[in-house]
Amino acid sequence: MLPAAEKNITLARQAYQQGLAPIFTVLQTQRQQAEVNASYLEVLDRYWQSVVALDTAAATYIQRLTPPDDSEPVRYPQGK
Repeated sequence: MLPAAEKNITLARQAYQQGLAPIFTVLQTQRQQAEVNASYLEVLDRYWQSVVALDTAAATYIQRLTPPDDSEPVRYPQGK
C-alpha cells in the first residue's frame, strides 16, 4: 500500500470513530486506495512489458535497470 493513501484510510477511520465523518467516507477512501493500487500495478506491468520489448528488439540483455520505485536494481546475467 502506498504510504499517503494508507494514512488517508487511517485518518478517515479515526474521524469515523470520533463521530466526525460518516462510514461512507471510510468506504470511499478505501475504494480510492484500491483504485490507486490497481493503477500502480498497471503502470508497473506496462513498464516491465516495455523493458522486455526493448530487450527483445535490441536482442541483448539490459545490464542494469532501475524500476520506477527506485528499489534495488534488477541485474540480468552477463553475455548471451
